[in-house]
Amino acid sequence: MKNQRQVLIIGLLVLWISTGLLGGCGGDKKAADKPAAPAASTPAKPAPAAEETIAAIMMKAKNAPGVSYDMVMTAPGFSNTSRLWSSKDKMRVENTFEGKKMITIVDGDITYMYNPAENTAMKFSGKDLPTGMEGKPEHPSDYQDNMVKDSLKSLETVVYEGIKCRVITFVDKEDGATAKMWLREDYGLPMKQELVSKKGEKMMIEFKNMKIGAQSADLFKLPAGVKIQDMNEMMKNMPKSKH
Repeated sequence: MKNQRQVLIIGLLVLWISTGLLGGCGGDKKAADKPAAPAASTPAKPAPAAEETIAAIMMKAKNAPGVSYDMVMTAPGFSNTSRLWSSKDKMRVENTFEGKKMITIVDGDITYMYNPAENTAMKFSGKDLPTGMEGKPEHPSDYQDNMVKDSLKSLETVVYEGIKCRVITFVDKEDGATAKMWLREDYGLPMKQELVSKKGEKMMIEFKNMKIGAQSADLFKLPAGVKIQDMNEMMKNMPKSKH
């Protein structure tokens, strides 16, 4: 859009300058002595910019320097809001459960579950996380890895909360849910998702107050003095049951 505007402005300036020169030529000569004015030419319209492909938009997500946002998840009988910060292979997630603040920090293969009120944390390696938490907290760009091949469809281009977005649909390869996503064109990250499971259960995920940029390294560190319990070491030292 910016390039088209620049071409239009330049075209108008050229036309204005040309008209001024033609109007100023001739001095006191009679009109009959003036050479015939060349036929006015219509400036060629700039060719419309080719619409960016979905693949090109999605590639931008992996290159984002970092991102922070509020993730709002709603479903029948359920609602949760988390604050997340992400930078490459690091992530910080803040949640409040029953009035208690809990913080999860992911640093590569290590995950800390930190309780600020008690200044304690549990440390896990990725493979030893509790059942149901084996994977890392989902990053907004992870949708690319969850698509069933050839299920991606582009529906329309819209402006959502002031951001130009491409609306797409795809099938999640893990559970077969159908996802509808509002994907921002500038960074390839989703601003909203609507999920419908095979059973017809619905969930909406909104990514609000999103800010793109490098995140402070301190966000992914535990405060000094935190008492850390290494769950992997604890599991190793537990006596093995005899059969």
